[in-house]
Amino acid sequence: MHLRTFWDGCNKTKVPKYRLFYTSGVAKSRATGSYGYYEACIKGADKFPRVSPAFWMYSKIDRTLTNEGDVQYTKIGVVKLTQKQTLQELDHDLHNIVIKGGILKELNLTLYKGLRTPHTKGKCNQFYPSDNQSAQGFPTLVKIDYVRAWLKQ
Repeated sequence: MHLRTFWDGCNKTKVPKYRLFYTSGVAKSRATGSYGYYEACIKGADKFPRVSPAFWMYSKIDRTLTNEGDVQYTKIGVVKLTQKQTLQELDHDLHNIVIKGGILKELNLTLYKGLRTPHTKGKCNQFYPSDNQSAQGFPTLVKIDYVRAWLKQ
């Protein structure tokens, strides 16, 4: 167990010394781009129930864009390795909020060691850490060799 400041999205406040039982993380690019070539060399996490390492791209939601052709949000899941108790799934997806006929904008590359239930619980459009404590700790990690992007200007 360790303590750190946690953003509580439901109450819109920072909670100091929030109790956490696992570590996870996300690496997000500062640069953004839409069209191009993306490559990553990643070793997914060893098998452990409800771990979900992923490589994806996303944009911020901009609800002020309301004209035809505007794209309010885009998420492209290049690969997500979802591990359940007895089943492993490989997931690729595309999520868009498009005002009819839009063009993709300004995506951040993201690498993520995701956790799912029972390690987290979702509420207020955010994942919250659970109090679930594994007897063996959390014996898994994701290894990233490199990430490359060649963007079309």
